[in-house]
Amino acid sequence: MCRFIETIRIEHGRAHNLIRHEQRMEATCRHFGFQAPLAELNRICNHPTLPRRLSKLRIVYGPEGIVETSYTPYSIRKVDTLGLVDGFDIDYSYKFLNRNCINQLKDGNSHFDEIIIVRHGLITDTSYTNLAFFDGRTWFTPRTPLLPGTMRARLLEEGRLTLCDIRPSGLNVFSHVALINAMLNLGELQLPINRITNR
Repeated sequence: MCRFIETIRIEHGRAHNLIRHEQRMEATCRHFGFQAPLAELNRICNHPTLPRRLSKLRIVYGPEGIVETSYTPYSIRKVDTLGLVDGFDIDYSYKFLNRNCINQLKDGNSHFDEIIIVRHGLITDTSYTNLAFFDGRTWFTPRTPLLPGTMRARLLEEGRLTLCDIRPSGLNVFSHVALINAMLNLGELQLPINRITNR
């Protein structure tokens, strides 16, 4: 049985960007042929006892509904080095609970703080975030990520990101790379482009 996860930013007793998490959950459930547990999700995300401090809400769900929830105080992980790794035909187009395909790539390249997965010659994501690249004027994000994230969706809708095919050979036109996900807004974790290396 497939199970899936959603990770939601909780701050000041409020769930952030909830509509995009609902949209992704609905799309996942529709694809795999079961009902999205949106009523359960909304009860959890609108509960009066949500943490005040910045926390990560992790929800595990499947055809039987939401089966697990957990809250973890959140702090930004330290990342100083990024390594380009060939992901070959890796597929993580839905947010599966089972992340073995990504974990194997990460474990095999532990000399980097974080990996950037290249698929079919194009840059996609890190093991846990989408990416944005800055050329001095504009932030670009890969057109074909492994997993279209909720923060990425919001930033695209707001016009703060521009879609682009990005190849390893073209990284020298950018000055910085930013890691973005449900817990990381644009600019909260960014590095100079020279922190990206090959194996």
